[in-house]
Amino acid sequence: MDAGGTATTECPPNRGAEWKHESPDFSRGENQILLGTCGWSYVEWEGVLYPQEQSKLKQYSFIFPTTEIDSIFYRLPEQGMVTGWAADARNDTIDT
Repeated sequence: MDAGGTATTECPPNRGAEWKHESPDFSRGENQILLGTCGWSYVEWEGVLYPQEQSKLKQYSFIFPTTEIDSIFYRLPEQGMVTGWAADARNDTIDT
């Protein structure tokens, strides 16, 4: 709710910095639920989950431990695109 008591769905600016995940630990043999989204390049998220001046995927990978790369359903990505994903995402991010 905002100060006037009106319900709002907007997150405070740059909240993403507060929502950073820890690396998944599968060594304990426990089941875990990992949350992610089907993409990371949404204009609506700029200034809400991550600042504009940073790589969207880099900031996303510090918030969510996994993402779905659905663009490969439509065509195989170029090597440079995959290399860019690997450079921008955390090493422990799980891509599906």
